[in-house]
Amino acid sequence: MNKDVRFLVSLQDIDNLLADFEGDDADEIRSMGFELGSGKGLRETKKKIRAALDPTLLRAYDRLSKVYRRRVVVPVVNGTCSGCFGVLATARLQQARAGDRPMVCEHCGRILFWL
Repeated sequence: MNKDVRFLVSLQDIDNLLADFEGDDADEIRSMGFELGSGKGLRETKKKIRAALDPTLLRAYDRLSKVYRRRVVVPVVNGTCSGCFGVLATARLQQARAGDRPMVCEHCGRILFWL
């Protein structure tokens, strides 16, 4: 998997965790007895990852995260984008398998990685 895509997957995971800390569900989660903490370490890690990413790729991620929220970077499973479940062209699958650069779904525009 491409280094940038690995960073994007990590960034997405951190964004999702922070959404749990700060989102509408946080009060409900706390009411069930779970201790969520502040997420300070996650925010620091997020800053480091964002600093390490290519600015063009980071802008694309930010733009897509406004549309797709928690599912911006998705795996290719059985030749389909697991975000929109669109079947990818054979050439696109070969490029995604190579993993030398980030790929996007031709149907929904999400960033793809090969599983």
